[in-house]
Amino acid sequence: MWSPRQSERSIGRIVIAHPSEGERYYLRILLSKIRCPKSYDDLKIFNGLKVDTFRESALLRGYLMDDNSQQLCLQEASVFHMPYELQRLFATILVYTCPNNPRQLWSSFEDMMLEDLVKSNKYTHREARKRALQQVDFFLQSIGKQLHDFDVLPIDFSYNDLQDETRDIRAEKSIVVSEADLRAIENLNEKQRLAFNEIIGRVNHHKVTLL
Repeated sequence: MWSPRQSERSIGRIVIAHPSEGERYYLRILLSKIRCPKSYDDLKIFNGLKVDTFRESALLRGYLMDDNSQQLCLQEASVFHMPYELQRLFATILVYTCPNNPRQLWSSFEDMMLEDLVKSNKYTHREARKRALQQVDFFLQSIGKQLHDFDVLPIDFSYNDLQDETRDIRAEKSIVVSEADLRAIENLNEKQRLAFNEIIGRVNHHKVTLL
């Protein structure tokens, strides 16, 4: 004989979260897998070990796949792509495939992404790393993200270390000026050259003229 269901307090559905949402996504995974957690801290404890993030907890529990596919993608690309292109690919992987261990992924391919900077002999290894990370951050900003949205930075780095220049300044500095453009001054007529010299002189001496 059918009898009415007794009214009880229960959670019927957990709000959907996308992997790009970071900790919110990993929290949802834990809530859907762990029975009767008592607190957020309880979700971060596994076999007596307490971790700092929900992502680490989910990874320890085996709820996440490893990053082999991203590793293979970068490994294959490193054979025929320039470091600049690898940096762009790395940023794309961060946003659209959400690797479980971004810092380890960066560490595995860091040397390849710094190769041109290191070989130029203009930078120390730390400076080369900083510039490469700034470039990755630039790519991320172009698609609405930032480097601090991901657990990428090496332990001895902070996000503030990368903020000595704005995105716009880095974009301007990345522009490659052709030899023809550099030699264009030779084609100026007398009046153009006078105007050019006046403007450059004021720029170099930080003079401001109010018109």
